Amino acid sequence: MWVSMAIITVGVFYLQYQHLVLVYIAYMLGGLGIGAFESNLLSSITPLGHNTKMWAILGFPLGFAFITVGGFTLVAVGLEPMWV
Repeated sequence: MWVSMAIITVGVFYLQYQHLVLVYIAYMLGGLGIGAFESNLLSSITPLGHNTKMWAILGFPLGFAFITVGGFTLVAVGLEPMWV
């Protein structure tokens, strides 16, 4: 995940490289990072019980929705995107 964010940060913002291939590579690496993190997290919390696992599984989409929907709502009412 760190490498995918570094590609965007360094490649697009610092070096101003405007090629779409950076987005494909960053998304691929980000997907690998999330896939590895989620499966390892769920495996490590299994001994903590069913309710813990249920809330962890619900936390991923709820957190994503809160940040994206809430963030876009705040931007729509005038907040600068960098604050989201």
